[in-house]
Amino acid sequence: VETKAIQRAFLRGAKYADDVVAVLYSANGTADTGEPALQFQFITAAGLEGFLFEHGRGKGTAILQQFVPSLHAAHNDCIEAVWSPTVCHVSRRQNIHEIADDRYDVNDRCVTFEAKTHLSRLVQCTSRLRAQVKGQCENLVRHFHGCDTRHVVTRLVCRFKMSCDSELTLLHCVSARVMRAAAPSAGPTPASLQAGSRAA
Repeated sequence: VETKAIQRAFLRGAKYADDVVAVLYSANGTADTGEPALQFQFITAAGLEGFLFEHGRGKGTAILQQFVPSLHAAHNDCIEAVWSPTVCHVSRRQNIHEIADDRYDVNDRCVTFEAKTHLSRLVQCTSRLRAQVKGQCENLVRHFHGCDTRHVVTRLVCRFKMSCDSELTLLHCVSARVMRAAAPSAGPTPASLQAGSRAA
């Protein structure tokens, strides 16, 4: 994909130079556990050109993702799911600053789960939203099991966003824990993970 094509696609719909259009994910930091930590950098329309055409190459691996505007566009928010075969905990955080308030650094008005809690607040998740998120996590697990029958997913931490067109969008998987699959047993497979089952 040509760099110019990426720029055009990411800037489509942006009206102002300070509109947030992209987020960069990299694993340059280190978590308390000693494992690589996911780092986030939000990029405005004005900053995108400099990143695409002037950013030095060979500085590590990163993923550039188009920013997904929130359903309630005044503040950025994010949904996090911690899934296991027995439970799915869903929470939602909303940034305390308006996303268009350029008095603040772009990261300070966009971060939710990525930063310390003083920059965001917990907001309510409806039972319908929880069910949607749980269903999407189970879809991911089924997809994994369809690709790799030697291992099973025991834990997922994923982040989603309800986009401005009311679509639940997977942003990224923060972490996934897998283990080698045990030998087939005579016990029944949980209904929620059977191939072809529908999310509630």
